[in-house]
Amino acid sequence: MYIVICFRGHCLFLFQLNNINMNNNNTLSQIKLKPVVTYTNAYLDKFKIYEENIKKAGIYRWNILITGKSYVGSSINLNHRFYDYYSTILLKKHKTSVIYKSLLKYGYSKFSLNIL
Repeated sequence: MYIVICFRGHCLFLFQLNNINMNNNNTLSQIKLKPVVTYTNAYLDKFKIYEENIKKAGIYRWNILITGKSYVGSSINLNHRFYDYYSTILLKKHKTSVIYKSLLKYGYSKFSLNIL
């Protein structure tokens, strides 16, 4: 089975999922995607996150370490997107975003980041 991920009208990713049979009542939430890269501490790994994602498109997952909750997003420019996440001015400006509120509430050291 293949899954195509599209973002703003552009098809970015094609995942091949082995051993998945949707006839067995599997849902996308049950499919475990193995991260390509994991940053265990978003505070300490900030500059590494910037450097390793220059000019890359991708799907990412923020994990709140103390609650076990996560947020999945995608971008055609990961480096630029992560600059947004690390801008506290921008985080405070967009008060309705759940991930922005969580980053402000818990702090970056309470998050890990996966590049999927």
